[in-house]
Amino acid sequence: MERLGWIRKLNYLGHSVGGADKLIGLDPDELVDIAKSTTGLSDFGDDNWKSSFYESIRNLDRSENLHILGRLQVRANLLRCLRNRLFITDKIKLHPAILDESIDSPLIITGLPRSGTTHLFELLSLDPSFRSPYCFEAVCPVEPPAGTITGGIDRKKIAQGCCDFKNDLLPELKTMHIHQHDLPEECQFIMNSVLSTQPFLYNCTGDYQAWVEGQNRDYSYRWHKKILQLLQYEHPTKRWLLKSPSHIHYMELILKHYPNALIIQTHRDPVKTIPSFLSLIKTDTSALLLESETSSMGKNNSHPFITIYEGGLRKIIKQRQEAMVPEKQIFDIHMEGLVSDPVAAIRTAYTHLGIEFSEEFEKNILNYLAKKTRNKYGKHNYRPEDFGLTNKKIREHFCFYTDHYNIALNK
Repeated sequence: MERLGWIRKLNYLGHSVGGADKLIGLDPDELVDIAKSTTGLSDFGDDNWKSSFYESIRNLDRSENLHILGRLQVRANLLRCLRNRLFITDKIKLHPAILDESIDSPLIITGLPRSGTTHLFELLSLDPSFRSPYCFEAVCPVEPPAGTITGGIDRKKIAQGCCDFKNDLLPELKTMHIHQHDLPEECQFIMNSVLSTQPFLYNCTGDYQAWVEGQNRDYSYRWHKKILQLLQYEHPTKRWLLKSPSHIHYMELILKHYPNALIIQTHRDPVKTIPSFLSLIKTDTSALLLESETSSMGKNNSHPFITIYEGGLRKIIKQRQEAMVPEKQIFDIHMEGLVSDPVAAIRTAYTHLGIEFSEEFEKNILNYLAKKTRNKYGKHNYRPEDFGLTNKKIREHFCFYTDHYNIALNK
C-alpha cells in the first residue's frame, strides 16, 4: 500500500476532517434503506442476518483503522450483499420450484488454507461432468434487473470490476491467489455475498468452540444450498464441484444439507500453510486498513488462526474416527502427490469415491498443466517470523495432524 501514493493522499482527506468516518459513513439502517429504495424490494428472506450485520457494521464504523478507500469498499460490498438477498428472495417467490431442486452428491474440496485446495479445484473443474459456481455467480447470484443498476452493466461486469480493482490495488495478491470473474469461485464467496456469515471474519478471537458457535453456520449452509438450487434451476447440471477451506469446521452441516456429499481433504505441512495463509490475509486486509493487524496477532508465538485450524483439524479427525463422516465419502490428497503426479492422485481419489475418470478429463489436465506458467505473477514469499511465530511452535501445535496423516515435513 505504501507505494500507491494516491491512496495515501486520499486517506489524508479523512485525517484532515477528524477521521474517514466523517466522509464515508457505515450506518446500518441507512444501508438497509438504500438497498430497499434502489431495488424496489423489501423482503430479505428472513431476519437471521440482522444481529451480526448490525453489530459488525457498528464496530467497523467506530474503527479508526479503516481508511477511506476501505470504507468505500466495505460500503459497496455491503450494499451489494443486501441487494443480493432482496433479488434472491424475490426470484424464489416468482419461481418457488427453485427450492425443489435436488443437490445430489456434490464433490467438495476442503483442507487447511494453502494446502492445495485451489490447485485441486482448478484441475477438477476441467472434468466436463462437473459444474462449479463462477465468480460472477458468487458475487451476484441473481442478475440485477436493468432498472436497479446504471451504466449498462451486468453481474459479469460487476464481478470483473471487483476483481480488477483489487488486482490493480494489490498486484502482489496475484502471486498468492487469482480472482477472476469468469473462473470458478469458492463457497465462502457465496456465503459472504448474502450476509450469511459474519462480515470480516478475519477478526477472530476466543477458543475454537466459541468461534464455531458464534458463526450460525447452519443458517449459512441453508443459504448456500438455496443459492445452488437457484443456479441449478437456471442451468441444470450433473454434479456440483465446490471448494472452501472453511468447510473443514462444519462436516456435520455439510452432511446434514448434502447427505451424499463426496469430500476430498487436502494436506500439506502446516509450516508452509499457516504463514502463507497469514501472508494472504495481511495483504488482503491492507486494501481496507491503515495498518494490517495480522502481523501483531502472533505475540508470544500464538495466533487466533492457529487455534481455529488446530480445532478444525482435531474435530474432523474425531468425526472420521467416529464414522460421522463415512470413510467411503471422503478421501485424502497430499499436496506433494498432487504436484508430482496429479493424474494419479486424482484418479485414485475418483476410484475411492466412485466417480468415473474419463480420458477426456485426463487430456484436459495434461493440456492445462502443459500451458500453465509457474509463478506467472511472481513468487509468494512469507516467513512465520513476520507474524510472531516460529516453525517450532507451529510444529508443536500441529504434530497431532502431521502424525495422523503421515504428512511429509519440509526440512
